Amino acid sequence: MTASLRGRLFLALGALLMPALPLAAQQPAPPDAAAEPLILGVTNVGQAIAALRAQGTPVRHAIGVSRAVAVVGNPVALSKLPFVRYVELDPPDAVRTQEDTLGYGVANIDAEVVWGGAPLATNVTPGQGGLGIKVAVIDTGIDCTHPDLTPGCVYGANFVSTAPPSDDYGHGTHVAGIIGMRDNGLGFIGVAPEVQLYAVKVLNSLGSGAWSDVAAGIDWAVTNHMHVINMSLGGTSYSQAVADAVAAARAAGILVVSAAGNSGCCNTVTYPAKLPDSMAVAAVDRSDVRASFSSTGPELDVAAPGVAVTSSVPTGSCTLCDPSGYKSLSGTSMATPHVSGVGALLMSRGWNNLDARSLIDGTAKDLGDPGFDQLYGNGRVDAYTAVHGTPLPAPPPTDVTPPIASITSPANGATVARRSTVTIQAAALDNVGVTRVEFYVNGYLQCSVSTPAYTCAWNVPAANKRYHYLQVKAFDGAGNAGISALVAVLGQ
Repeated sequence: MTASLRGRLFLALGALLMPALPLAAQQPAPPDAAAEPLILGVTNVGQAIAALRAQGTPVRHAIGVSRAVAVVGNPVALSKLPFVRYVELDPPDAVRTQEDTLGYGVANIDAEVVWGGAPLATNVTPGQGGLGIKVAVIDTGIDCTHPDLTPGCVYGANFVSTAPPSDDYGHGTHVAGIIGMRDNGLGFIGVAPEVQLYAVKVLNSLGSGAWSDVAAGIDWAVTNHMHVINMSLGGTSYSQAVADAVAAARAAGILVVSAAGNSGCCNTVTYPAKLPDSMAVAAVDRSDVRASFSSTGPELDVAAPGVAVTSSVPTGSCTLCDPSGYKSLSGTSMATPHVSGVGALLMSRGWNNLDARSLIDGTAKDLGDPGFDQLYGNGRVDAYTAVHGTPLPAPPPTDVTPPIASITSPANGATVARRSTVTIQAAALDNVGVTRVEFYVNGYLQCSVSTPAYTCAWNVPAANKRYHYLQVKAFDGAGNAGISALVAVLGQ
């Protein structure tokens, strides 16, 4: 096929017409290098997939909104391809659910007053409970056969396997129930009992998964025109693909709501909640006291009930299953869907995603220190005051230029000895100022440094590993991130 014919075919598919990408076969992987699960940021997804497959690189899936693809291959070799913008290691357990096993929440935030017309109402006034709003629950899947969720639940997509996105862990069903359990005369009622729930499975039967699957789930939500994304999951590592996907979701008019994390104090908010384009939700108990496990930090938006919250679970034999179909769980995973439900109530009344976030933040019940604080954010979400509030003016434009990051030592190809301590040194520059630099070894966070000089002491493990991959990521005050090239060092 000629380059021009290939270009015409891509144009017919709606892709941007551009010169064909060089085949990756020109950059063969070293024969002794172990293949790694990776995320590649690319210049054009369709052409990159064709080029990668032509040279035999396994492509797991595309992440359109992030201009990225998930592959398996040699990270150093693939980073040299002309169409690759960045390379991220993609560990299979980078992200996890944010719950701890241990229906006051709906009443505490006055959601029933919104859809039922009075305190402690148990009947939904038709059209008042989030009708017409589509909520993607990006999680372990949902048991859409649960009697308290059907018929308001749809199987959306599964990025873990080829099976339907049912729930083999129990977490996603619990989260979905908090958002949208139906008014059907049994069980419990959710915050927004008329929403349409969509199961988007990105976490496995152990409650863990890869960032590429999370990004692909967000991509699906954007493509399928969701109104709200709930992510009761989190990890300590930054992913550019996920950050790009969350930003694209916000730009597409989706309200993105994420669990702040269960790491306690202090400055411990996890990704994706840490991203500026996602809301970050902390947890409080029935007395509006911060849960001791709830993560804290400047990224928090609001808090919500997250201690001993009863909701739906599957009745089978999974980790969180229960024969009764219901279970009480605690975590910021349980707090997050309360906020997603309020977002759905607001958007069903005509507010867009930015207005909904402003209303949730601006009308929250103040807790802790007066005004915003790093334990409760703006306070505990209040559905009634949010529905009857007025959005705050849009904030002024912020810095959008990411920092420039690089590893200055050790050099690419250097040798490191097992059981030794290696000092990783980085350089970081920004047009406004660098707030922190994160150091990663083999895809896992090693150090986070907020002041120059940017160094990290790495204890090389005793276990033999042919290659170790080092990377640094620099952040500025607006949440922009700059990622260094991968540095591969030889273990000895």
